[in-house]
Amino acid sequence: MNLYEHTIVARQDATDTQIKQLTEKYSKIVEKNDGDIIQTQNWGLLNLSYIIKKNKKGNYIHFKIKGHGKIIKELEKNESIDKNLLRYKISC
Repeated sequence: MNLYEHTIVARQDATDTQIKQLTEKYSKIVEKNDGDIIQTQNWGLLNLSYIIKKNKKGNYIHFKIKGHGKIIKELEKNESIDKNLLRYKISC
Protein backbone atom coordinates (compact mmCIF):
# COMPACT_ATOMS: atom_id res chain seq x y z
CA MET A 1 0.00 0.00 0.00
CA ASN A 2 1.17 3.50 -0.85
CA LEU A 3 0.86 6.68 1.18
CA TYR A 4 -0.76 9.60 -0.66
CA GLU A 5 -1.41 13.21 0.21
CA HIS A 6 -4.57 14.58 -1.32
CA THR A 7 -5.76 18.18 -1.24
CA ILE A 8 -9.03 19.52 -2.59
CA VAL A 9 -10.06 23.16 -2.95
CA ALA A 10 -13.78 23.85 -2.65
CA ARG A 11 -15.56 27.03 -3.70
CA GLN A 12 -15.35 30.04 -1.40
CA ASP A 13 -19.11 30.21 -0.89
CA ALA A 14 -19.38 26.60 0.37
CA THR A 15 -21.02 26.36 3.79
CA ASP A 16 -19.65 24.40 6.73
CA THR A 17 -22.18 21.62 6.13
CA GLN A 18 -21.14 21.38 2.47
CA ILE A 19 -17.49 21.13 3.52
CA LYS A 20 -18.37 18.31 5.94
CA GLN A 21 -20.35 16.56 3.20
CA LEU A 22 -17.39 16.80 0.80
CA THR A 23 -15.06 15.40 3.46
CA GLU A 24 -17.43 12.50 4.18
CA LYS A 25 -18.03 11.83 0.48
CA TYR A 26 -14.36 11.45 -0.40
CA SER A 27 -13.59 9.56 2.81
CA LYS A 28 -16.28 7.02 1.90
CA ILE A 29 -14.84 6.62 -1.60
CA VAL A 30 -11.44 5.80 -0.11
CA GLU A 31 -12.90 3.34 2.41
CA LYS A 32 -15.08 1.70 -0.24
CA ASN A 33 -11.96 0.97 -2.32
CA ASP A 34 -10.09 -0.70 0.58
CA GLY A 35 -8.07 2.35 1.59
CA ASP A 36 -7.48 4.02 4.93
CA ILE A 37 -7.80 7.69 5.84
CA ILE A 38 -4.85 8.35 8.12
CA GLN A 39 -5.55 12.03 8.71
CA THR A 40 -8.01 14.70 7.59
CA GLN A 41 -7.36 18.41 8.01
CA ASN A 42 -9.61 21.34 7.21
CA TRP A 43 -7.27 24.22 6.41
CA GLY A 44 -10.16 26.66 6.04
CA LEU A 45 -10.68 29.56 3.66
CA LEU A 46 -7.38 30.65 2.09
CA ASN A 47 -6.44 33.06 -0.70
CA LEU A 48 -5.79 31.54 -4.12
CA SER A 49 -2.71 32.52 -6.11
CA TYR A 50 -4.93 33.45 -9.04
CA ILE A 51 -8.65 33.65 -9.75
CA ILE A 52 -10.24 30.29 -10.55
CA LYS A 53 -13.81 30.27 -11.87
CA LYS A 54 -14.41 33.77 -10.45
CA ASN A 55 -13.20 32.75 -6.96
CA LYS A 56 -10.42 34.62 -5.15
CA LYS A 57 -10.46 32.26 -2.15
CA GLY A 58 -11.00 28.56 -1.60
CA ASN A 59 -11.77 26.14 1.22
CA TYR A 60 -8.87 23.70 1.51
CA ILE A 61 -9.31 20.11 2.75
CA HIS A 62 -6.26 17.86 3.09
CA PHE A 63 -6.27 14.06 3.38
CA LYS A 64 -3.49 11.58 4.09
CA ILE A 65 -4.52 8.31 2.46
CA LYS A 66 -3.05 4.82 2.56
CA GLY A 67 -4.11 2.59 -0.31
CA HIS A 68 -3.65 1.34 -3.86
CA GLY A 69 -3.65 3.23 -7.17
CA LYS A 70 -7.27 2.35 -7.95
CA ILE A 71 -8.34 4.69 -5.13
CA ILE A 72 -6.66 7.60 -6.88
CA LYS A 73 -8.39 6.86 -10.18
CA GLU A 74 -11.77 6.69 -8.43
CA LEU A 75 -11.15 9.95 -6.55
CA GLU A 76 -10.08 11.79 -9.71
CA LYS A 77 -13.11 10.50 -11.60
CA ASN A 78 -15.49 11.81 -8.95
CA GLU A 79 -13.68 15.10 -8.41
CA SER A 80 -13.56 15.98 -12.09
CA ILE A 81 -17.37 16.12 -12.21
CA ASP A 82 -17.94 17.75 -8.79
CA LYS A 83 -19.10 21.35 -9.32
CA ASN A 84 -18.25 22.36 -5.74
CA LEU A 85 -14.53 21.81 -6.28
CA LEU A 86 -12.15 24.26 -7.92
CA ARG A 87 -9.00 22.10 -7.90
CA TYR A 88 -7.61 18.84 -6.55
CA LYS A 89 -4.07 17.53 -6.21
CA ILE A 90 -2.73 14.09 -5.33
CA SER A 91 0.91 13.36 -4.55
CA CYS A 92 2.84 10.31 -3.39
